[in-house]
Amino acid sequence: MRIIASMMLLPGVVLTVLYIKAGSTATAAGDDVVFAWLNVWIAGPILLLFAVPMLFSNAPVGRDRKFRGAPIGRATVESVRRTGLTVNDNPQLELRVQVDTADGASFASTTRLILGLTELGAMKPGLVLPVRYLPGQPDRGVAVVRDASPQEVQAALNAIQLAKGEITPLQHEIGTRGVDAQAVVMSMVPTGEIRDGKSVLDLAVRITRPDGGTFDIRQDRPVLPKVVDQMQPGKILQVRFLPSDETDFVIISALN
Repeated sequence: MRIIASMMLLPGVVLTVLYIKAGSTATAAGDDVVFAWLNVWIAGPILLLFAVPMLFSNAPVGRDRKFRGAPIGRATVESVRRTGLTVNDNPQLELRVQVDTADGASFASTTRLILGLTELGAMKPGLVLPVRYLPGQPDRGVAVVRDASPQEVQAALNAIQLAKGEITPLQHEIGTRGVDAQAVVMSMVPTGEIRDGKSVLDLAVRITRPDGGTFDIRQDRPVLPKVVDQMQPGKILQVRFLPSDETDFVIISALN
């Protein structure tokens, strides 16, 4: 969009000069004022006043520059709407999100994305995205993280979960320093308890160490309802644990 806007800038200036010249000439000649300024060169002012500024303001590079190096938060999508703008037939969406931060705070904000038609189905309420935000300035929106490594994003999300009480200090340490492994779900029984909107499961898993040995852990674990099916007996989970303390583990999953 930035390139398109730059390419439209010069024609817009030229057409605007011709528009002013034609309107002034016709007015001086005594033509009707309204029709004098409704001439064929009116496309110039329209380009300069509306099309070019809109494209520049919505260009990802320009819009996201202010977020470079800003803290990473966790955004949960609350609503999705089309803005009416398209680029190469790909629609722009405006997302209203609730953002959680590493200091335990939350705030509502918005962000805009241009997505391919094949991606539209995934963009719906409940989706979780890593975003950069400007502390104390929720009105300036947020930007989906594009410039951070997976390790930086994961570290930020771990800190947010710890601040929100979603994981324990031990689980935070496991997520930061643990060893990756695979686990098999041995049993899963819903306890009937609901904790912070999550179903609490009596979950038993068998974890395979990197050296091939195994050990079992059984505990009550709250999980989102949409991932309960992934906890069925026999399912294989990607997990992380501390070799020095095999009493707990964390489940590693893709962030949508």
